[in-house]
Amino acid sequence: MTNANAVRREKFLLLLWFALNLIIGALTVHQYGMSIDEPNNYRYARDTLNAYPSFFGTRYEPKYDSSYDGHGPAFVTIASIPIGLIQRAFPNVFAPDLWHFSYFITFQLTGLCLFCLTKRWFSRWTAWGILILFGTQPLLLGHSFINPKDIPFMFLFTLSVLLGFRLVDSTEANESFVSLKRPAQSLIKKFHEADPRRKRAFLTFLGLSLAIALMIMIFSGQINAWLEQIVAFFYGAEPNSWTGRLFDSVASHNIPAKDYMTKALRLFHRAERRVLAMGVLFFLVYFVLLINNITLATFLRNTWQQRYKVTETIQDLVKSLREFLGADSLKIWFADIFRALRNPRLIFAGIALGLATAVRAIAPLAGLIVILYLFVKIRSRGWPVAIAYFFVAGIMTYLTWPRLWDAPIHRYLEGLGMISNFSNFPGRVLFNGQLYGPGVLPRSYLPTLLNIQFTEPVILALYLGMAVLARKLLRDRLPTDLLLYIGLGFAFPLLGLMLLKSPLYHNFRQVLFLIPAMFMLAAFALEMIFSKFSQNWIRVLLIVAIVLPGIYSSFKLYPYEYVYYNSLVGGPAGVRNRYELDYWRISLREVALELNKFAPHGAKIVVTRSAGLFAKYARNDLIVDQILNNNFDLNGEYDYAVQLLSWQPWEIYPKAKNVVLIERVGAVLATAKAVKGASVK
Repeated sequence: MTNANAVRREKFLLLLWFALNLIIGALTVHQYGMSIDEPNNYRYARDTLNAYPSFFGTRYEPKYDSSYDGHGPAFVTIASIPIGLIQRAFPNVFAPDLWHFSYFITFQLTGLCLFCLTKRWFSRWTAWGILILFGTQPLLLGHSFINPKDIPFMFLFTLSVLLGFRLVDSTEANESFVSLKRPAQSLIKKFHEADPRRKRAFLTFLGLSLAIALMIMIFSGQINAWLEQIVAFFYGAEPNSWTGRLFDSVASHNIPAKDYMTKALRLFHRAERRVLAMGVLFFLVYFVLLINNITLATFLRNTWQQRYKVTETIQDLVKSLREFLGADSLKIWFADIFRALRNPRLIFAGIALGLATAVRAIAPLAGLIVILYLFVKIRSRGWPVAIAYFFVAGIMTYLTWPRLWDAPIHRYLEGLGMISNFSNFPGRVLFNGQLYGPGVLPRSYLPTLLNIQFTEPVILALYLGMAVLARKLLRDRLPTDLLLYIGLGFAFPLLGLMLLKSPLYHNFRQVLFLIPAMFMLAAFALEMIFSKFSQNWIRVLLIVAIVLPGIYSSFKLYPYEYVYYNSLVGGPAGVRNRYELDYWRISLREVALELNKFAPHGAKIVVTRSAGLFAKYARNDLIVDQILNNNFDLNGEYDYAVQLLSWQPWEIYPKAKNVVLIERVGAVLATAKAVKGASVK
């Protein structure tokens, strides 16, 4: 088969994969309930469209009925246009189903982008394996129908990286590779030649420090509990005791004890981060001094003797900057920038990055990956391209995010601050059987969830892939763009989130945009395995084998695939009261539809949470009330009580009979009880 025929066949198969998935999505989308964030996003799209007649806020100040929360409206605004047209043409179509299908389309497009990125560095078989494995993960499939922000952003972020790399490919330069073989050999040689006494001391201190850090990580939950007990002890001490007097001298009993506990945990974790940073810096300096066989005093003395060279270097930089800002240099720079703006690849890459930024302010991370690769390939010649690239992205962001119009920089930084700190989440986070505030999660939070919410073949492939990557890096070489994508697109953000204990909630949905780069680690494992077999039928069987667990679990959990947990924790049934399940509350749809079948006319129903979502699907004659702020006013002669599975097995009407039970593979998500005349707990 010729190369041209192979390309045509591949395009046909990709189109077939995309079309089949869209058909399956169209046939199944009606079973997914609305999630808690969706009504606000619908209003945000409407408010954004209504802002454009103000002509960038010059005629009047746009009004917003929706909450802002630092998110851009680009996707929901663009999607609302065809959805509105379809609703006008077919008035009986249920609008949430159209929205859900639009999220699903972006998920399928993410898979195609991931295929193209994988094929950039790996074989065609590996690219297909990653595409199918990614597209059949229950967690991702579930989110793809109900998540109005994180799934579209995952697509735009991945698309920005793909188009950005293609922009860099259009520049005339050789491919760039990275290898740690020689640096590693050099460091090992210098370490072996170092002074034995200093080397033993270094290894002793390092071992003790790692042991202490490991103990802190293992017993982080107990440490948090001890801190809370200490605060509670001082808070509850007798006023005349020394502990009570000490507490009254620095605090007040007018503030709840829980607030002091939260503050104590936050201060402890802040000190923990600072000690960690200082420790890493200390051992880096120690190691550099060790392998160079010098002491700190000698290093400082040599540095002081070289201070005049630093002054000369600064003077040279100032001179270069003056030359750069000269009229002739600026003319050349502007000419190069305008020349770069004529490149269609730059325009498309900039538009993608701008749209991504107008969904989540963290999107320029994708631009950073692209620009670093650009500078690695063509060095300082990349500045005009980089400026033009970010110029196009900035214009697109400004056009599609009306909240930026009155104060672009301030509003953007405000959004960036919100997206990197979710501590304003009013709820609590259930993790491993304990409740945490979103700002005091243990460092094991993200790694644990990543290990238990993807299928077992993915977990095995990830760990095997990390080993293969390390081996290739130390013994061979790897493309620079691949390392940049994995490093800045997954590894370093994950490490930063862990070390800084960044606030998160709803498991890790806010960082779903990192998952495509994570799957690139699994590609190393698939590439190695596929290289062992030359027969295509064996490769097909291998792909079928690794995707079957995801397909089977998705079928059993439908339409609640996103509550998936693997066998490491006993599946969804094994995580009750340990981890979050239906935090989007989409099971209210099924409860409402079941009650619609037999509830008498005018029946009164109390819903523990998100009664508005329940009412979207309930009959018009049913009276729906909601328990607000946990103030249970249940003397209203209710006929039914609807309860979502909470973090603890509490019941409002413990003796009442369940008339509706929403359950998948042993995991109870929601119930409805007949409570007419039943006693309240």
